[in-house]
Amino acid sequence: APKFRIFEIAFPGSLTLNNLTISGGESIGGFWGGGGILNLDSNLVINDVVVSNNISANGGGAGIWVGYDASAVITNSTISNNSAFGSASGGGLLKRGDSVVTITDSIISNNFAENNGGALYSQGPINISNTTFSNNSAQNHGGAIHNHSGVINISNSVISNNTVTVAFNNFGLGGGIYNYLLGTITINNSIIQNNSATKNGGGFYSVGTSTVNNSCISGNSATSFVNQYLSSTMDATNNWWGSNDGPSGVGSGSGDSISSFINFHPFLFNCPLLPQPTNVPIVLVPGFGGSWNTGDMISGGSGGVWKKTPFVKVYNNIKSTFIDNGGYVEGDDYFEFYYDWRKPTDELADDLKDYIENIVLSGKPIDTKVNLIGHSFGGVVSRAYSQKHGHDKVNKLVTSGSPHKGAITAWQSWSGAEIGDRWSWQWIALQLYLQIHKNNYSSPVTAVHNLSPSLNNLTPIFDFAKDGDDQTINVTTMNSFNSYLDNLKNSIETGLKDLMTNIAGNENSDDDSIEWIKLGDRSLTDRLLGKWLDGKPISFEYTDKGDLTVLDKSALMDDVSQEIVSASHVELMEESVGIQSILDSLEISDFTPASGNNSPNRNPALVFFLHSPANIKVTAPDGAEAGYGVANPMSNAIYSEVDKLLVIFDAIDGDYGLEIIGTGSGSYSLDIGQLTINGEKWSTNKETINSGETDTYTLSFNSNNPKNFPLTDTTGKMQLNLAKNKLNELKEYINSQSLSGSSKRRLLRYIDRLIKMIDRALDYIDANNYSRAYRYARVVMTGCYSLRMKVDKLGRRGRISDEIKARIKALAHEAGEFSMEGYIATLSQSNRVPSQARVNREIGVAEKVKNKVESRISSSGENHALGLAFNLSEEMLENSRNSVNNEEFSRASAQALLSRLLSLESVRLK
Repeated sequence: APKFRIFEIAFPGSLTLNNLTISGGESIGGFWGGGGILNLDSNLVINDVVVSNNISANGGGAGIWVGYDASAVITNSTISNNSAFGSASGGGLLKRGDSVVTITDSIISNNFAENNGGALYSQGPINISNTTFSNNSAQNHGGAIHNHSGVINISNSVISNNTVTVAFNNFGLGGGIYNYLLGTITINNSIIQNNSATKNGGGFYSVGTSTVNNSCISGNSATSFVNQYLSSTMDATNNWWGSNDGPSGVGSGSGDSISSFINFHPFLFNCPLLPQPTNVPIVLVPGFGGSWNTGDMISGGSGGVWKKTPFVKVYNNIKSTFIDNGGYVEGDDYFEFYYDWRKPTDELADDLKDYIENIVLSGKPIDTKVNLIGHSFGGVVSRAYSQKHGHDKVNKLVTSGSPHKGAITAWQSWSGAEIGDRWSWQWIALQLYLQIHKNNYSSPVTAVHNLSPSLNNLTPIFDFAKDGDDQTINVTTMNSFNSYLDNLKNSIETGLKDLMTNIAGNENSDDDSIEWIKLGDRSLTDRLLGKWLDGKPISFEYTDKGDLTVLDKSALMDDVSQEIVSASHVELMEESVGIQSILDSLEISDFTPASGNNSPNRNPALVFFLHSPANIKVTAPDGAEAGYGVANPMSNAIYSEVDKLLVIFDAIDGDYGLEIIGTGSGSYSLDIGQLTINGEKWSTNKETINSGETDTYTLSFNSNNPKNFPLTDTTGKMQLNLAKNKLNELKEYINSQSLSGSSKRRLLRYIDRLIKMIDRALDYIDANNYSRAYRYARVVMTGCYSLRMKVDKLGRRGRISDEIKARIKALAHEAGEFSMEGYIATLSQSNRVPSQARVNREIGVAEKVKNKVESRISSSGENHALGLAFNLSEEMLENSRNSVNNEEFSRASAQALLSRLLSLESVRLK
């Protein structure tokens, strides 16, 4: 889409925003800025809102621009990472005019202005309380705040680590605050620390009227406070200047330096706003998949605020240990850092640094340190932060079950797109994320590499693979060698090692931790799809020296304090023995580990993730309910209404009733995961709904034999309607792409014919004429795979790019699967189910075709389109054999037919 701002408000309108993220907006010209929100002359109220990553190319106020007659009330919100370019000012917020802006209990951080006021530029009245301005920057004046001509009152706030970056001519003034000639600033009971200016006034540079009382000023660069309003002395009494003997410069003490015309007597001998905490602050960093952001998961974007994954309960007991049993207070001395686990580890180290400095240490003494507790990947992130940014803020670093030398499961995911293991909840977030976005990529491996580059930072740096002769393969010679972890290993300092404790788990009940993988030749499909570049796993060797996910030799580092406990990877964080080892490592002896709030069984389970505008309700076979508006709630369900995310653990077999209740008009998507000991099945269903409507489905669940398509309707109508929706989605996609007019017309005409066939089938179903309905359903089913071949033909002529072609073919395949289900249902209703003998003949034909194709393409190199088609052909054929074993002869016949079609598609791609 073209660049645009997100919200624009004009009189007589008013706008209230609650619990939203406003991100990605951009104003591109004119006097007005406001990439996120432009409030020209009206009333704006925002509560619990994140305004982030917005841009103003001109006009300023990249996050929020408030006009002359406009007011704004900002409460408990975050304005971060917004940028004002050109001659614009106010990276986070710009205020003009006489109406009032009020900011309370908020964070304004990491904003940038190419001119003045990295966080805030003001020409009008602003009242600020209990708010933190941190890590903002401007090129010219006012790293955090530039007050041109307004009246600003600041109380109980923090202004820290802000910078001005330019040092030529008269620029480079006021690292924290710049107050111009017509401006008035009054500050009380606040902290101004660690700000820097390239020229002068690291903490505060004032040319106007300024008053600072009962505040703490320390660690600011250059001359910390400068008053150039020579006709009036700045009132800066009763402040602490970073030393008990007062400021330096004009003062005679050793604290922050001040200029002339500043009255600093009397000064404080210590900072009452920075009491030494009783407890060293705890920062818990969870493992991979333990963090969640619905918006980023659905969009594939970034910049949102991540929280605990709703169905992950691994950290409940350790949190209760500190808060309920230890007297810690969340948000004061106990913190949990949730993060975007898709990002490379090096970027996460930066994010953890910002979190510690801006959140954990905000308002605390300048020498406060933290205790870091990292579980699994969280330990690697914590260590990466400590190595990249220094460990001066770290009191102790405890890692529990952390793959400091990598994890074999990460290699399986990165090299072969085989995600996680069948025991851990924390891989489910990645599996769900891949389910949403996999069709945007040419192969499963490509999808993993693009969607979660962090996995490459977790592959092993120890030898774990053997060749066909049982000889060890040197890990440094493998294609996926993890240079990032290897560099961390080689660059760690002794001082950090002295602060660290590594905890490893041994699960001694079963030898289930993989220690060695024997690699063999790749299959043809593997080669075509770029899977298993170092060889395909053919067998495994197990050891009891691991926690089922991470081996001891990876969790433990040389020359670091070590402890091995009898616990699995999850139990390290939720069983008493694991929690006690963490307490011992922190030298905390008077807490009792909490218990009784452990993770539920992962297998079998059902996962439902609904994309708005609707709510979901699920009724189990025994009548218990979960989700929205239930009367008979399940005891074995976790539901997050705000995320539309529902998990049923210990799921019983049988038919589940699904209700999708419309809260607005539009399309929705429902992702369904079936988690069993025999593997996972994921499916996505899309429909449209209006407010007040209810769509109903039946889901058939068998934990011993989960279905590829679990939603059932014996008439076939639901399945055919879903196929129709998928084809309409495909039409929308094609219309949105830059294709040649003739190619686009051909594809759309063909899809329209398939949709008409579906409508005819539905009409015959309504007339109870299944002998005709199944014939039309069959035409649609085969037509979807013929559509894939048509796309290939156009692609060979150079009319469609590989990326667009892959997306069209993926959607056509999904439509084909839905229509196959409709064909099977209508065929069964017509009483024309094929005999087993006939199906066996059809399977034999499909095998011969597949084998001929395999021989013709056997010499092909990496070719994702060919690999996907041939892989689908193999899967369809194998599924057909399994369907015969289950005496599902209609399904077996359809799958054998589609296997033949996919084989024909493959040979044409040669």
